[in-house]
Amino acid sequence: MILSDSFTTIQQPSQGIYKEKGSKFLSSIYPILEEHQVRSIIENLRKEHPKARHICYAYRFGQHPDYSRHHDDGEPNGSAGLPILTQLKSHEIQNALLAVVRYFGGVLLGASGLSTAYKLAAADAINNASKIELTRFAYFNLKYNYPIDNKIKYWLKSIDGKIMEQEFNEFIQSRIAIPLSLQPGFIDQLKKTALNQQWEGPIDCQWIYSDLF
Repeated sequence: MILSDSFTTIQQPSQGIYKEKGSKFLSSIYPILEEHQVRSIIENLRKEHPKARHICYAYRFGQHPDYSRHHDDGEPNGSAGLPILTQLKSHEIQNALLAVVRYFGGVLLGASGLSTAYKLAAADAINNASKIELTRFAYFNLKYNYPIDNKIKYWLKSIDGKIMEQEFNEFIQSRIAIPLSLQPGFIDQLKKTALNQQWEGPIDCQWIYSDLF
């Protein structure tokens, strides 16, 4: 599978609600940049809702769109976490946690009723959220001579890269960002381009880090 550099997530936390036969399903969706955030968010929800019967959730995280987790928290298997996850997938939202807090109303809903309730609660939080598109980048330090500064900028623009910051000393030192999918072989491609276009002087390029979310 070819992974995309761009993905859709949400801009900030958002809430939703669904009520059925006395039970309340309070939903919340959160953007996540690191997977360990999930645990702390769920722990905070348990502190905020100590009387809730269940806190079920699902999330999608990382570069691979198929990576996901879901949890039923004591509800019948497949009746809570999976419907929540299905909503994240159907709305094509990645790097987000969607949790639904259930307050039991005294009437059993059955597996089918629970599945519908968790689905509709999850959908309400998503519908209330502001969605944004982000791009994953790989970051490099680049050092080169002044005469080729414009050539570097033109070439970076052609590959959808960008200069994040620059320092001007004996050489120009730039911190650059390129789409994550271009990271493999990027340094070799840079050297090849410099040779073919006869860029002046030495070029030093070192990888710093890459977005993992």
